[in-house]
Amino acid sequence: MPTRLAVIAVLAGVGAVGPARAEEAPAVLDPVSTGIGFGMAFVILLAVLIGLSVVAKLLIVFGVVPKRADNGFHMLVHGAANFVGGLTRPKPRRREGTRFDDR
Repeated sequence: MPTRLAVIAVLAGVGAVGPARAEEAPAVLDPVSTGIGFGMAFVILLAVLIGLSVVAKLLIVFGVVPKRADNGFHMLVHGAANFVGGLTRPKPRRREGTRFDDR
């Protein structure tokens, strides 16, 4: 019976487990790789904040959140929308051929 179990285990890819090897001491972290890791985390965080700001601006533009903050959630959305830049309306374009008089 044990022979059958050993054959089944070998065919299943389990195999016999040998003695555990001694682990090596963990290597000392390189300061350059640590700095690169922090830099990458900063860039990823900045990209997430920019994406959140764009989504918040779209929520305001499409009317899901009112243009004047009424409660704390609306203030949070407005704050996130202003992370990249303030909400402004673009000035209307003036065409070269039209005349503008200040009557």
